[in-house]
Amino acid sequence: MPDLEDIRNDVGLRSEPIQEILGRPPRWIIRSGITVIFIVVLLLLIGSYFFKYPDIISSEVIITASNPPSWVLARSTGKLQNLFVEDKQVIHKGDILAMIDNPAVLEDVFTMKEELDLLTDFFYTLDIKDLVVLQNERLSLGELQDGYVSLMKQLKDYERFLSLDYYTKNVGR
Repeated sequence: MPDLEDIRNDVGLRSEPIQEILGRPPRWIIRSGITVIFIVVLLLLIGSYFFKYPDIISSEVIITASNPPSWVLARSTGKLQNLFVEDKQVIHKGDILAMIDNPAVLEDVFTMKEELDLLTDFFYTLDIKDLVVLQNERLSLGELQDGYVSLMKQLKDYERFLSLDYYTKNVGR
């Protein structure tokens, strides 16, 4: 295998013209390179003095509220049937803003909500004295109709089960 020194000699790296180029760069290249870099840095410093970037921007600000308005997005799409608020009106959590076009009657939905509020005590205790069986079968609730009818049926079945006292009668046999 050839030695590294032999390869260098074969390539001609030790020749006088190559050593003259690679050995020491000419002084005029070094001086002119340093001068060019100095001039560029000097121009950047002088330019930074004349072209200032402002750190403080002065302007007028009007603060209208401590809580800024927020966007409200509907969970479904459709045309607005009713709009219950006006522009720049203050609203609170739980307020109804609008009604999207649907087959439900708004008054019937409120009636269903009132009836369900009456059932909250029953759902916590499951005590028969708190049970209020829903009687409004003629409500027009749109998509909520199936769930409401199913709840009414389940509550009537539960009331019937408790009134017949079927479980204790079968246990006593």
